[in-house]
Amino acid sequence: MDKNRLIIKDKLINYAIALDQKEWPSLENIFHQDALAEYGDESIGLLIKSSSREEIVDMCKVSLGGCGFTQHLLGNFRITVDNDNAF
Repeated sequence: MDKNRLIIKDKLINYAIALDQKEWPSLENIFHQDALAEYGDESIGLLIKSSSREEIVDMCKVSLGGCGFTQHLLGNFRITVDNDNAF
């Protein structure tokens, strides 16, 4: 696995751990300040769009802050890096 894909994989793992441990400051270290994120889907009637690191972290706090234990499991990784973009 090339270096960029490995960095992204590590970020995803750290993201899941930060969510489950509710370590909100750790989330701030995962996302770029201008990060964009979409959670959910219009087809299920729930689409949350965030347009900054602060919005993403705030959304996670609101969504998970009152939850008990959570477990975000990650399986197979398919990461494509194309210049400055990753999918």
